[in-house]
Amino acid sequence: VDSKTGVVNPRQLSLRAVAGLLLFPGPNWRRTDAGFLIENDFGRPNPQLGFQSRSEFEKRLSFGHHGAVTYRLRNDFTWFFPAPKDTKANLSLRYQMVHELLIPLVDELSLSVAADMFFFRGKVKELRDPGLSTLLRVGITYDRLWKPRYQPFF
Repeated sequence: VDSKTGVVNPRQLSLRAVAGLLLFPGPNWRRTDAGFLIENDFGRPNPQLGFQSRSEFEKRLSFGHHGAVTYRLRNDFTWFFPAPKDTKANLSLRYQMVHELLIPLVDELSLSVAADMFFFRGKVKELRDPGLSTLLRVGITYDRLWKPRYQPFF
């Protein structure tokens, strides 16, 4: 509920279908995909057509006997064509880029240092100036596949 107006904000109930090409190009480029999409938010119905492209890159950087630092890059690009019911809530361009360094501490536990950048542009005339949001973060990452029948969790 909007505290100033008392109006109930609609829930986002989005459904997206993508048809395109998915590639696993090599040891460092773990995934690349591109395709055409249709998306509708059933909370604010407005079917939109567009294009989506995503990729994931990972490279282990060795520094002698001190272990390997891992660099990860994730990209997610979405562009929408104009639609009949576009409002200030609709974006024509969304691009998220995440750069992350994983510095090993112990076993599967790593220090994560990342920069998360989000570029966007609105669909309506008043909001067509591009915008940017940046988040810098530091955290702890536990990265292990667990097989219950073959190994204990702790």
